[in-house]
Amino acid sequence: MADPDVRLRADAQANRDRILDIARDAFAADPGVSLNAIAKAAGVGAGTLYRHFPSREALLVGVYRKEIDELVSLAPDLLANHPPLQG
Repeated sequence: MADPDVRLRADAQANRDRILDIARDAFAADPGVSLNAIAKAAGVGAGTLYRHFPSREALLVGVYRKEIDELVSLAPDLLANHPPLQG
């Protein structure tokens, strides 16, 4: 998988984000979905998908990390607007 400290070009980052969004929905609908089907649905070639995610496991980890990062980003706002137990 790509090094998280390396900044991607805007178009490459957009492709990566689109792949992750499509993959999340595709895996939820059918855990056995092919990576080629995910690439096609994301509007990228298989090579682009594999450049970002060299294996099915790497793609699943990418989806999981994106979901966790989104949840973590909500914490400061929750804590600022709610008592800790409610937040």
